[in-house]
Amino acid sequence: MTRAEARIDTGVARLANRWIERRWATFSGATTELYLTGCKGECLTRKSPEFHLDCNDHGWAASDGRDFSWSEGVDRQGAWLSVAMETGGLRLQLETFMAHQCPGMVRQLHLFNTSSECQRITRVATEILPLDPEVFCPAGDVEEIDRRSDRSGQRVQVYARTAASTGTLLLGGGAQTDLLRYAPNPRYCAVVWSGYQEIHAGKAWTPPPAFTAWQAGPQDPEGAREVLYDLQEAWGAHYDR
Repeated sequence: MTRAEARIDTGVARLANRWIERRWATFSGATTELYLTGCKGECLTRKSPEFHLDCNDHGWAASDGRDFSWSEGVDRQGAWLSVAMETGGLRLQLETFMAHQCPGMVRQLHLFNTSSECQRITRVATEILPLDPEVFCPAGDVEEIDRRSDRSGQRVQVYARTAASTGTLLLGGGAQTDLLRYAPNPRYCAVVWSGYQEIHAGKAWTPPPAFTAWQAGPQDPEGAREVLYDLQEAWGAHYDR
């Protein structure tokens, strides 16, 4: 495989490049499988909640969604899958972009207020991965600043895969996000925005993005930075298309 590809079949959506493959159940909108180059077998311990949203003191996840609508696409930078759903008084659209020539993906959640009431957002988890802490153990922190002047700095959390030292998983997000490592929920790692955002009737809001990248081989901070630079540049060109 030389380019990223996206495919939607009955019951299953798939996004993959030469390094990463991710699969979703189309009926629930949830990630069911994640594979990384050099890692034997499934990397997730269970199905992912996909996202979490605290809105008007109520928590929402993909399992609360209805009227799922899937779409796919490809451009010069990569391929993407997008799922839209209705939940509460919001229409959510979650896009996952995967670069052609970089071992990484970026997730962007768009929120549209379809009700007549103000929607008050206090927390958003755009990426939630149920990783095994005995396989993906916290290995340190990396702080990466985007080269593009019109984008915020990116914060990255590093995980080293201990089994056979096959590579390093980089999990991070945009400005004002926190990187939760198996806490407070020991079953998940998540990229979370916390704050206060009002979305008035008929308006929209987009929280900061989350991204995941895979660096095969021994841990190498400089190599990780190059992977992140490449991913951010590919996503920036895709986002501005």
